[in-house]
Amino acid sequence: MARPCVLLAIVVGCLVLAVPAVAARPRLAIVRASPVTVRGTGFVAHERVRLTVRTATRTVVRSTRAGANGAFTVRLAGIRLGPCGAIAAAGSRGDHASLTRHRGVASCNPA
Repeated sequence: MARPCVLLAIVVGCLVLAVPAVAARPRLAIVRASPVTVRGTGFVAHERVRLTVRTATRTVVRSTRAGANGAFTVRLAGIRLGPCGAIAAAGSRGDHASLTRHRGVASCNPA
């Protein structure tokens, strides 16, 4: 009776190891509004990421590289997000995430 239980335990263990871990979806968060500081998580390790920040008056594009854990933090000196803005990140391996900030300002929502 012990032999079938050991065999079953080995099979279950192999199945658990064979199932790939579900990767976290890429996400963006505003760490600070002025100067704009953005944190990205869930990207592929060491992936090149193009970050686009759109404010009411300008668009700024920066490139960075995700770390071994798939995360990055970018500080954009001299840029204020203000009450509305949009941030998008596109990874070189297909990852992408976006974030829009609308703080109750009607002009942020064009008709």
